[in-house]
Amino acid sequence: MKTLLTFFVLLFSSSIFADEYHNYKIEGIGLGDSLLDYYRKYEINNSKTYFYKNNEFTNVAIDDHQLFKKFDRMQFNYKTNDPEFIIYSISGIYFYENKNVERCHNEMKGIADEISKTYSESEQYEDTIVHDADKSGKSKYKLILILSNSIRVASIVCYDFSKEVNYTDYLSVSIRTEEFNEFLGYAYE
Repeated sequence: MKTLLTFFVLLFSSSIFADEYHNYKIEGIGLGDSLLDYYRKYEINNSKTYFYKNNEFTNVAIDDHQLFKKFDRMQFNYKTNDPEFIIYSISGIYFYENKNVERCHNEMKGIADEISKTYSESEQYEDTIVHDADKSGKSKYKLILILSNSIRVASIVCYDFSKEVNYTDYLSVSIRTEEFNEFLGYAYE
């Protein structure tokens, strides 16, 4: 996992807080890029696709692709009617098959600390929240948000699911455009 931490530090230190969205990269893919530059249209259309209530944006999850070096899954959001599939949000997901949430917490904290040290003009917020998918209230996720003028939000999240819901624990690292944040109802000023 030390290799994964090094990857995240290098990934974020070189790209996440640049002035242009095109410089933000996860697995070499940046905000503002077209998904068509990395995947065939049939791969996008045949991936796990989720629509939001008003269908303005579409979420696509691609698992275990040959392009992935560090993540098990990548998720992207693009405008539903955009023929270019321009990316407004990117998430890299790493699964913890053996329910090792302590390892996930250590990874996320290390990633967040390195990002915050490198970018002194960013702000960091942390919280632990009960996951609403688990009616028992035992599933939780720990969230670290890093806010910056250029990207508005980066998030690092560890999901710790109870046996009641039987989901796999995972680490998620996400970057989003301000427009997508506004769509989600976030207002970071």
